[in-house]
Amino acid sequence: MNGSVPVVAGIIANSTREVIQRATALKGLEVAALQVTPTFYVFDYGEEAMFQYFKRIWEETGVPLVIYNVIPWNLLSADLVIRLLEEIPGIIGIKQSQGNISRAAELVIRAPKGKAILAAIDDLLYPCFMMGAQGTLAASPTAAPGPCVRLWDAVQAGDHALAPSRAGEILPRDPGLPGGPPAAPSDAGSVRGAEGEDPARAGGPARVRQLTTGRPAGCQRLRWPSFLGGER
Repeated sequence: MNGSVPVVAGIIANSTREVIQRATALKGLEVAALQVTPTFYVFDYGEEAMFQYFKRIWEETGVPLVIYNVIPWNLLSADLVIRLLEEIPGIIGIKQSQGNISRAAELVIRAPKGKAILAAIDDLLYPCFMMGAQGTLAASPTAAPGPCVRLWDAVQAGDHALAPSRAGEILPRDPGLPGGPPAAPSDAGSVRGAEGEDPARAGGPARVRQLTTGRPAGCQRLRWPSFLGGER
């Protein structure tokens, strides 16, 4: 990317050591932040262990962290998330992937100034944007950024007559709703108005090309959040 676009690298690992090893392997690639999940142990080792886990990752890597709160049996409580945001300066935000609007609202309300709460569930993007979430970090805006940007623009403009229809451009692609998920990135391309490939033939490299081809309407208005380097 040559620094033109901030890159967030995702790491899902089962030990502090493994996360640090993977982060170290990324040195020299100008990664703006690491998106790191809690561990996915079968057993719950407690909140203090999770606090120390993220604290050591930050201290050892020096790379800003976005918590990816997605492990179903190890979801971080709101109290722990707020403690992490308050006490570890390198944690710049959280990608909240728990499908709980009350939890998302609590985090938006309680988060320290300058820390980002990022929505990650398609059918919660609209209400999360309304409540003050700073953006989204998820598959849907990657595959079909245009509809997500148009929803964001409508909410920021206070146009709640338009916003529901913008949300509707995204919702049919959610796996839990009628219509189901995209069969492949080529299907997601139809959401953003791009001509797709035959899903049966869309292999690895072809899928990458599909996701990176074209510039959907509205994408030029995208603003990179301040914690990833400001407007681009």
